[in-house]
Amino acid sequence: MKSTVVLLLSALALATAIPAISVNDPRCDSDWTYFDLTSSCYYVGSQNNFDSAEADCVSLGGHLTSIHNGFENNLVASLTEVGTKEGPSDMTWIGLRFVQNKWAWTDGGDTSYLNWMKGRPEKDAGKYPCTQILQDDYKGSKTQWNDVDCGIKMRKYVCKKPSKS
Repeated sequence: MKSTVVLLLSALALATAIPAISVNDPRCDSDWTYFDLTSSCYYVGSQNNFDSAEADCVSLGGHLTSIHNGFENNLVASLTEVGTKEGPSDMTWIGLRFVQNKWAWTDGGDTSYLNWMKGRPEKDAGKYPCTQILQDDYKGSKTQWNDVDCGIKMRKYVCKKPSKS
């Protein structure tokens, strides 16, 4: 009996520790995914360079996603994971950009959480001022970030906006 109670409490603790996501949640527009940890909605678009992807996100009421912790980072990667990567353009745009000698989110969010792959960002950040998340494994760096040319058309991009109240 004691071990059953311990198992049930352990399962409950684990269930409450894992943030929930909801597709077709009334707090988000159609085709957006709700994430309870951030109270935000996420949308996956495809085939755009950084500036066009950001413009699309703005037209939808958001920005390219900012990421503020490991849970959110894993969510963004999982939304676009396909299992294969054939080149740099097979990754996903996020909203981190090198502007005025610093890395900044397009939504103006805090940059205290960063998840660069080993050796990134480049020392000359102006050369590769935009950021992709490696949603599929690439040199052992799955879910980490890489700085790249903003003109590349990525396979996917993720928009983020606050949920409806």
